[in-house]
Amino acid sequence: MTRDYWQGKSYAKRDAHPDPPKKKYTQAHMDVVAESVKAVYDAREQTPGLKRMYEPKYLRFFQARFEPV
Repeated sequence: MTRDYWQGKSYAKRDAHPDPPKKKYTQAHMDVVAESVKAVYDAREQTPGLKRMYEPKYLRFFQARFEPV
């Protein structure tokens, strides 16, 4: 497919084009995810909790401040 095709330039049947390419994950990707989830789960007793001390009005998830419980 050409760049013009995906940008919708000079394409006669715009409604007839196929879906854009989809992301593909390999077995190696899934193995890394599974190992990571297992490592976090196994360390759950050693991981301290956090208490939110400050949460701004905007972008609160990125700028919040925490302290250990």
